[in-house]
Amino acid sequence: MIGLLGRGGMGEVYRADDLKLGQPVALKFLPREVEGHPDRLERFLNEVRLSLRVTHPNVCRVYDVAQAEGRHFLSMEYVDGEDLASLLRRIGRLPEDKAVEIARQLCAGLEAAHAEGVLHRDLKPANVMLDGRGRARITDFGLAGATEGISGHEARAGTPQYMAPEQLSGGELSRQTDLYSLGLVLYELFTGKRAYEAGQVDDLVRLQQSAPTSPSSHVSGLDPLVERAILRCLDPDPTKRPTSATALAAALPGGDPLAIAQAVGETPSPEMVARAGGTGALRPGVAMAWLAAIFVGMVVVWFASATTSMFRYLPLPLSPSALSTAARAAIARIGYATPPVDVASGFGWSVPQVTHLEREDASTDRWERLPALVPPAAYFWYRESPVPLVPTNGIGRTGSFNPPMTEPGMAFVRLAPDGRLFLFSAVPPAQTDAAESGRSPDWNGLFDLAGLDPQDFESTSPLWTPPSVPSDAQRAWVHGDLRVEAASYRGTPVFFEIIPAWRTPGSAGSVRAARFVLLLLGLALIGGAAWLARRNVRLGRSNAPGALRLVIAFGVVGTIGDLLQTTSSIDAFLGVFFGNLSWQLFQAGMVWLGYMAIEPYVRRLWPHALIAWQRMLEGRLRDPLVGQHVLVGAMAGIVLSLIQLLPQAAGWVGQAPPMPPPAGLDALGSFAQLAARFFVLAQGSLLLPVALLLGFLLLRVLFRRPWLAATALVFVVPGALLAAGAPLGSAAMIAVFLASGLYVLTRWGLFAMLTTVVFSSWSDFPLTVNTSSWYFPWSVVTMAIFAGLAAYGFVVSLGGQPLFADPLEEKVQVRTRP
Repeated sequence: MIGLLGRGGMGEVYRADDLKLGQPVALKFLPREVEGHPDRLERFLNEVRLSLRVTHPNVCRVYDVAQAEGRHFLSMEYVDGEDLASLLRRIGRLPEDKAVEIARQLCAGLEAAHAEGVLHRDLKPANVMLDGRGRARITDFGLAGATEGISGHEARAGTPQYMAPEQLSGGELSRQTDLYSLGLVLYELFTGKRAYEAGQVDDLVRLQQSAPTSPSSHVSGLDPLVERAILRCLDPDPTKRPTSATALAAALPGGDPLAIAQAVGETPSPEMVARAGGTGALRPGVAMAWLAAIFVGMVVVWFASATTSMFRYLPLPLSPSALSTAARAAIARIGYATPPVDVASGFGWSVPQVTHLEREDASTDRWERLPALVPPAAYFWYRESPVPLVPTNGIGRTGSFNPPMTEPGMAFVRLAPDGRLFLFSAVPPAQTDAAESGRSPDWNGLFDLAGLDPQDFESTSPLWTPPSVPSDAQRAWVHGDLRVEAASYRGTPVFFEIIPAWRTPGSAGSVRAARFVLLLLGLALIGGAAWLARRNVRLGRSNAPGALRLVIAFGVVGTIGDLLQTTSSIDAFLGVFFGNLSWQLFQAGMVWLGYMAIEPYVRRLWPHALIAWQRMLEGRLRDPLVGQHVLVGAMAGIVLSLIQLLPQAAGWVGQAPPMPPPAGLDALGSFAQLAARFFVLAQGSLLLPVALLLGFLLLRVLFRRPWLAATALVFVVPGALLAAGAPLGSAAMIAVFLASGLYVLTRWGLFAMLTTVVFSSWSDFPLTVNTSSWYFPWSVVTMAIFAGLAAYGFVVSLGGQPLFADPLEEKVQVRTRP
């Protein structure tokens, strides 16, 4: 025992040396007259129990409690310094910079106590010690209590001059009670004066019903942020005080502006969001490591996709030009030899064939049987017309049956990848010679084009009605698991299709019901979004400039994608252009409505998720944070792609692998269609993160807790798909995507999620490692575009820093040092 340090209401404090710990300690003894008082003794022991739960550099550490000669004492950290009350009496007030530093330390210590469920209840300058380095420590948890259940007489224990109104009145205490006391301490810290001067408790209660004298009236030039933070702490209504000590620290000068806005319950402006978050520039070494990891991941995804996609099982021996030539020759051979005015073509999947194989075959090598399927799983479609092919209403791209087969002379075929015919449909000429109308159709010629021997087939009754084309005679043949349906008009074939025996005509009733439900849901969403958007505009919270930039980008990207997919002749170009433009304007209007509805709420609840996004909307494409999020999203997308490919390894463990990724077969028609695929991907990547954020926001409003909302989104959506009959593997992959998307969204933000969507879309593109394949250049172009995006993120993330330091410049700097 070295000497007495001080006396207080809860005992005497001595300085001593702990021989076991080998360091100085402070020993706090309970007064003798209180030793026999059970309540006072229990309060002392309560201080020990609660203090041991709080460990923080800005809280005086408690070591142990013991008893000597009938007296209880507490062993705690010895702080060699001065308490804040003595310092303020001596110097008046601290300089603002130092006061802000001390205030942050007090907030940190108090937050540590609150995190353990502990209220101090007697926070005042005398219970704040400053050590020799000027670091603040909160001491004396003699009145500490749990954050729940303190009220009545127990609540009124403490120093009245530093009590909150609810504590003086014996009401229920909360964290905001300590924050009120902290506000009184900060008032003295910055001004050197007490917020309220009262000789009696009744006078103090009356004074606390109004705001104290403005701190800036005592100290001219005081930072408005300091004054605002202090006065919020001293609000008589606990619900209007900062939500936590951390929120109070954020509201002080130098804090996070977004946290400040959240702490005061305001929605930060879009400009404030864009200014937050720092520059985001990466060190050159870190950026190079990111880029190297992305390039390695891209190569891995390239090989993994090429060995797990449909292309592994379905070789495509003929190029689009060769298949187009074969299709034109087949149509001419059937009897439609007039040169067309317009043609369209592309690749596609026979989804019913693939899903039937998946449903009926549970073997580990079931996908090896894809090439033997008849009709084939992959096909090339070709159609020609004596008039320009303009999509219905000028909207969309020319497809197999868009526009419908209505003009005489229109013809359509589907060929297997090796050129065999398995579907033909044509509108017969408007006029037919009498001699030709009496002849029999050459069905053997169509069997020959299909690579089938008509002698193997037995004639049977037709079951199918030829779609969309007039006919006056029908035929049908069967052989094993195959059925051939055909029709003619005045002796000219108008329909011929090879159909698997398991396929039967279906009903559109369930489809109509599903469309009706979707229509109702869509109308409800539009109505709700319109109401929210109008409310946000009325309250002045909307981000109209950002919404306008978003819809312009959305519309331009979508229009370019539509035009690149247009196969119509130049005569129909204007019709297609204006039709697609009107559709894109409608979609852009819906995007604008949704963004105006939800963006203000996201900006209020999760403003950090919008920092890079807002900078991108402002056109700051060379902002380092934008580049950093491109790298983050690229790496996350690559990892997600590999996770999505993992189920394809099910065969290694004796399980049937799920359906292989379709691998963007429809992008193989031409390089223009490949480019269109990228524009479609860009448009979708603008929508999907916003839709995910909307779902998360709605669920958060419903469940109130973010983790419950995230859990619901990850499990409820796949569960609903399972209930609707979706395969387990597909539902699991959707759950993985949602979980990954939420992680990226909450950890890095909306723009990183956007790039994650882009880089996780490898299955939308045709990838092969076979250099002799005719579509290998498609793979090279695809990888080059993705590599270019990653390189863009790398360059921009540097923020203008040189990649390598100049050694000569460094030497000059060394020589010129004093």
